[in-house]
Amino acid sequence: MNLFEPRVAQSAVRSEAESLDDVYNPVIKRSVIKWAAYEVERQHDHPKHVLFMLDAWRYALRESRRDYEYEGSQRWPSLLNILTLGYIVKPDINVQGVRKYNVSVGFSQKLDWQQVPRSLENLATPNAYKALEAKDWYREFEEIHPFGDGNGRVGSILYNWLKDTLDDPKYPPDVYDPHFWYKIEEDTFRS
Repeated sequence: MNLFEPRVAQSAVRSEAESLDDVYNPVIKRSVIKWAAYEVERQHDHPKHVLFMLDAWRYALRESRRDYEYEGSQRWPSLLNILTLGYIVKPDINVQGVRKYNVSVGFSQKLDWQQVPRSLENLATPNAYKALEAKDWYREFEEIHPFGDGNGRVGSILYNWLKDTLDDPKYPPDVYDPHFWYKIEEDTFRS
């Protein structure tokens, strides 16, 4: 199955997102709501997207707790998980998967859209998960910038998935800050 084919991606991610039914409904702590609200506000998006962010968090939490795919390790996000998170966070824009146009963030031109599928595929491999720390993996994800919108929110969820901190999410480092490598990661929202 080619997850980068728009119709295939649309069908697969919708099916995955719809599988998140009322059976899996974890208690959402106040710190998680604050984290989600901060991420949406940081992206200058409408407050209604906090609900999408919480659904994406719930999906990631469920998927990260499934049977361990790789022995001796937490379950890593698959390519389908990443695409599904993009869809849940911004369903109107990311329904067909990865972006099909070039983008820039501030003064930073992101990866050419034709290179996005291969780069994202390479990033979603056991070798990449083993070789990179969560902050480095997150930075690579943000440089690829695979989606039309919601990359920061999806990246924040994936960062916490890789750090195994979805229960008490942390802010990811600001990769667009010139002092990124010298900053200490911020602590969790505490209430």
